[in-house]
Amino acid sequence: MANDEIPSFQSLKKGLQSIEMEEERRNCFVAITRAKKVLYLTYAKSYFGWRKEKSVFLDEMFS
Repeated sequence: MANDEIPSFQSLKKGLQSIEMEEERRNCFVAITRAKKVLYLTYAKSYFGWRKEKSVFLDEMFS
């Protein structure tokens, strides 16, 4: 779960309170609640050589 992946770059560009970001939040919530037994939430510091920050959704969940 890294910014520009989940949520997407386009949603981040529109803002944290945008309609697009709210849709990504809902999609993330649905994915999490469909886990059957165990769910691991992870992030990588880089994707395909590009540095990434952890998802704002992780901060929202655990703050």
